[in-house]
Amino acid sequence: MQVGLHHTSACGTMTLPFVAVHLGAGYHSESRVQLYERLCRECIGVVLENLNKNSLSQSLVAGISFLEASGIVNAGCGSNKARNGTISTDAAIMLSNPRSIGSVGCMIDEKNPISTAETIRNEAIASGLGCR
Repeated sequence: MQVGLHHTSACGTMTLPFVAVHLGAGYHSESRVQLYERLCRECIGVVLENLNKNSLSQSLVAGISFLEASGIVNAGCGSNKARNGTISTDAAIMLSNPRSIGSVGCMIDEKNPISTAETIRNEAIASGLGCR
């Protein structure tokens, strides 16, 4: 998911909201396109609504958590199951200001791995281990 679009006009440069949503890797059924489109619209709505009251990273995490909780796509609780029935998830969040990243991989049965990735990003910033 990406947010931000710079627009230059006669009045200067301003940032307009722009949200792109990735529905997870793998096969997406053509018979469910309307469902996927609705999910994208709702996810974008969550992000934009949160931008009015929260930080950018909190807004992104809220939108991604909504997507992960949907169970509709290969993300979070909707992720593909392994042969043994477990779900292995990955997530990452990266911001340019402050330059920071948090990521997780192979989390077993974690419904919202983006929350853990955000915690790692925040801990890296607090400890001074962020990008330079």
